[in-house]
Amino acid sequence: MGVTPVVCLLPVRNAERDLPDWLESAARVADAVVALDDGSTDASADVLAGSELVKVVLRSPVRASYVGWDDGVNRNRLLAAAADLKPRWVVSLDADERIDPEEAAALREFLERDALPACAYGLRHYRTWGEGLHDPRFTWIYRVFAHRPGQVFPRRRLHFDPVPTSIPRSA
Repeated sequence: MGVTPVVCLLPVRNAERDLPDWLESAARVADAVVALDDGSTDASADVLAGSELVKVVLRSPVRASYVGWDDGVNRNRLLAAAADLKPRWVVSLDADERIDPEEAAALREFLERDALPACAYGLRHYRTWGEGLHDPRFTWIYRVFAHRPGQVFPRRRLHFDPVPTSIPRSA
């Protein structure tokens, strides 16, 4: 198998309604998606399996609640599975996150021409509600990095930037 320029990692649970728009958005940036359905009780896994963009769908057993969600374990499973696609770059996006079309084009160009593989890159994250409504303030979320064999994410259950531990925070 050859190199995949950009692979997007997607942890998901009960996001059947979000996935069509997410897949459209991710296709602007990614050449492939590796997804993990963490016990969904809806048709999330079926939607993922039906997409040509999604190359790998990992699954956890169906469960009635979010009890048992472990973001560190899930994201590390995704990263390990992505290694088989030999990505140059990895982008982690959650099911409720979208990248604007113009920003997606700029990100692809940046990754192809100027990005330094030793660094992780942040995206501006705006909270939104409804069509065209968002908080004008943003936070930085670090979700983009060059793939290297053997990388792992921090082993935290919740709320962390999915950047491999081998990339120093200063980078």
